[in-house]
Amino acid sequence: MVNIIMELAPGHFGLGKVAEDTILTNTDDIEIDESDMQLHHLIQSRNQTKTNAQKVKRDYLAQMESLYSLLPVKYPHLRKYTVFKAAVTCSDEIIRLFRRYCNRQRRSTIASNLDAKRLQFSLSELQRSPSRYARQWGKIQSFLGILDEFLIRAYPYNTPCSWSALESLPGCEEQLPHRDYWGGYFENVDGLEMSYAAIFCFQDGGSLKVYGTMDDICSSEMIELNKGDLIVFRGDLVHAGTASVNGHFGRLHAYLDSEMVKHDSTSELVDIEKDAWLRSTIISSGEIKYASGCKKIRT
Repeated sequence: MVNIIMELAPGHFGLGKVAEDTILTNTDDIEIDESDMQLHHLIQSRNQTKTNAQKVKRDYLAQMESLYSLLPVKYPHLRKYTVFKAAVTCSDEIIRLFRRYCNRQRRSTIASNLDAKRLQFSLSELQRSPSRYARQWGKIQSFLGILDEFLIRAYPYNTPCSWSALESLPGCEEQLPHRDYWGGYFENVDGLEMSYAAIFCFQDGGSLKVYGTMDDICSSEMIELNKGDLIVFRGDLVHAGTASVNGHFGRLHAYLDSEMVKHDSTSELVDIEKDAWLRSTIISSGEIKYASGCKKIRT
């Protein structure tokens, strides 16, 4: 299988520079008192702020137009993963809002991390009841809508769902190898029926470990993710979140269900050495021992 990375270098969109306002009045012929000068600076500052906001919006729209020209992704089921570099612009304000929202929500630990230092915060309620949360969290809802739009255009036969925010606390260990969907679902699916998972990174320093990229389940590859990067991978791809010494906040995670394969709130641990799906596990002294078959865990 072939993997692909789509990269858009910033500043390659042919945008012209925005001309700044100029003062045409001959100031030698008139007297300007201090209050007039303060008013002039205030108006100039507001105009500059408006100009900067308009430029940011134009840059974003140009970026989306350029990136959307590459969509939809062709034959995505033949690629184990696809990385979109700088796919969606994420402002510092949005990151602060996600941090504030997660601080107020009930957190859950991810079962595939035995140290309980990988946290998950559900965002589904924001999308199920948009009017209820629009006043306080409307900007988060709009941002999730932008990600949904991008993913739908990239994968038109899939539906993004179950968004959640992920955080790695300082000292978080590497996640156990797992699939986001149960592998048995994919035994008899064709290209249009493939389901995927997506991770969006809104802080530099993210990474994901994926297995089996060289047609050998024991082979692995480390994928670096920075702010604005988006990775979409097959639902049957074995992967693991990496360890974090200083912590990382954070990432956004979603499932891309197809009509044939829908996520059932479980994931699947995988024994890499035996290339076996796990039917049962025994946890003893903080270690996990694998038995043959498949083990589903709640996500």
